[in-house]
Amino acid sequence: MAIPLTAFNGATAAPPVAMPLMISAGDSLMWGQGLLPGNRFRERVRARLQADLQAVVSELSLARSGARCTPTPIPASNTSVDPVDQALRGELLDATAPFIRPFYSPDGFVRELPGAIPTTLRQLEAAHGMLQAPGNGSDPAAVRLILLDGGINDTRIFSILSPATAIAEGGPLASWEAWLFAAALQVRAKMLETLRFALGAFPGAAIVVNGYFPIFSWYSRAALLRVQATAAMFATPGGPWIAPASLAAVARASRIWQVASNHRLRQAVAMAEAEFPGRVVRFARSGIEGPRCLFGPSTMLWDFDGRIDALPVDLLDVAMLLAGVTPQDEVAAQRRAAVTAAGYASLAAEFEAIMASVGHPNVAGARDYADAIVDELEFAGVLAASRGPCEQAAARRRRRCTAWRDGWDFGAMRLRTGMESACQGAAGGLFGVAGQALGAAGAAWDRMAGRPAAAAACFDGTAAELAACAATEATAIAGCNADLAAALAGPCNITCTQFTGCNAFGAFDPRRYACRTARAGCVALAATRRLACRAGAEAQRAACVAAAVAVGVACRAAAVVAATGCAVVEVVAGVVDLVVAASALAVAAGTAVLGVAVVVACRLAQAVVAVAGNLVGWAGQRLCGLLGQVAQVGCLAGSLAATMFGAVRSARR
Repeated sequence: MAIPLTAFNGATAAPPVAMPLMISAGDSLMWGQGLLPGNRFRERVRARLQADLQAVVSELSLARSGARCTPTPIPASNTSVDPVDQALRGELLDATAPFIRPFYSPDGFVRELPGAIPTTLRQLEAAHGMLQAPGNGSDPAAVRLILLDGGINDTRIFSILSPATAIAEGGPLASWEAWLFAAALQVRAKMLETLRFALGAFPGAAIVVNGYFPIFSWYSRAALLRVQATAAMFATPGGPWIAPASLAAVARASRIWQVASNHRLRQAVAMAEAEFPGRVVRFARSGIEGPRCLFGPSTMLWDFDGRIDALPVDLLDVAMLLAGVTPQDEVAAQRRAAVTAAGYASLAAEFEAIMASVGHPNVAGARDYADAIVDELEFAGVLAASRGPCEQAAARRRRRCTAWRDGWDFGAMRLRTGMESACQGAAGGLFGVAGQALGAAGAAWDRMAGRPAAAAACFDGTAAELAACAATEATAIAGCNADLAAALAGPCNITCTQFTGCNAFGAFDPRRYACRTARAGCVALAATRRLACRAGAEAQRAACVAAAVAVGVACRAAAVVAATGCAVVEVVAGVVDLVVAASALAVAAGTAVLGVAVVVACRLAQAVVAVAGNLVGWAGQRLCGLLGQVAQVGCLAGSLAATMFGAVRSARR
């Protein structure tokens, strides 16, 4: 068997749960954050159902603050909770479980403390299993009414109050509004999954799905200092609230969440009705918007004040009192006690739990939700009409007018956020090109700045090369001189070695004179040959020196030409770099200007769409209301005429 149904009596102000005819499942909105049990909207609905049935109606409430709709993560960064979600559901249905986990107990307002599990889907699964358990002896088919909500905690409330998640997932150019709109669209699939289970598991129940409301609106800006006090306490999550312009962005984000999520919830309801013909599935729209939002002049949401409701327990209480941010709801003291018992590890988490009621429906807001739910049940025929035929028809028309306006706002918002995404993509691409061009210009400029030094560096080795050329030339000339000296000392050292004994002949001996004549001829011939050899050697040396000098000159010329060519290349490259830098700068400036123009044009187009959308929506709703008033007057006139005609006929009789 499952945990006894009577263990859940603390979750409701209804009579003890034995044979529950009503089930409520969902998050803090369904739980009734900050409200005494008797003031929760589900208690008002239960009382009305009980009056219609003329029988005791018990309620099984499994809702809890912070609960997600289904275990499936949304968006991608939000991790799955399925393992612990399944584990808690199993414990509720396990006869060996000694008690309900403290963080989910319905007693002592523990469910006032935010927690992701059990999800709405698992709450319904647990309720179905508990009703079927032998020890509880209830029939799921006997359940007459189910109240559901879910989706905001899957997206996470701080994603609506801060763009941090959107920036983290889409980068600094990502549109917070477009990201939030896309996240809200995913609510439909999660609620449809939940509705399919509820319709199949509880075949006799009518189901009402609650819509969400914008926490902030333009009216919230009147209390900017109070918002800043909250931001200072919440630190990072509240940071975007500090500036007035940022508060306006938060108001727009709150409106986007309301319109997009409610539209998707309506679609889930319509799809569920189509899949289960003959079943009653309705969407209850909250009237909390505009001046009824947080810090508005007619707020229907729990605010905070600086009154001392209880003695401070720790330094956090003292800090909250000094900052004037103590919660003003009906069960603040009980929730504070639950926070103390839970033993939070950080002051930030403790503060978040203590202030969890802020932004939730107060007594007036709960009454608004109860009225919306009762109206839907009356329109569906589940409850008897509490108004006359004309008033009831007028209420239906007002509902249709509001639904038309919501649908129109959704379409305009979808167009605007689609334009935002497209504009961000186009502008981001242009700014990306501008950034790349600017980077190319910077790189070209840096290269150009290094060209003079590079050109000068071309001549760094020229002196050494010239010296090498001179050394080579000198070595060659020295070789030429050495060859000349060797020639003069060798082959060109020609002398006459003959006719050296002429004096051996007598003075009057003719042979003596003949010998001397021959020697003179020999000496002359040797001298001639010696001169000729030396002349040839000198000519060869001159040619050798000339060749060495020519090679030296060529060597020097080659070194100078190479260095000069290198320098010219660097200078030309510098000119090219300058042209590239100037061209890249022009491209960067042009694309940046084009990007700015795209952003401005997009903003103007979005503003036109927003103004036109609001104007058409306002006019359409007013026209719809005017036609409704005309129809109501006609209905009243017809009713009056019928009454008078009946009275006349009775008088004639």
